[in-house]
Amino acid sequence: MSSSRKLQENWDGLAKADPLWAICVDPRKRNHRFWVVLALSIAAFQRSQQAARGAR
Repeated sequence: MSSSRKLQENWDGLAKADPLWAICVDPRKRNHRFWVVLALSIAAFQRSQQAARGAR
């Protein structure tokens, strides 16, 4: 098997396992942990926006 074919298969496998991991090399976000971080970040942002609206 050519090295370019093996490389393509590796990337395809990464993309199937976790699409964002294939482009995001931060090990803390491996195995779909990115979604947890994203969801918590969105929730925190929404709470801060609600608090800001309540302070007006």
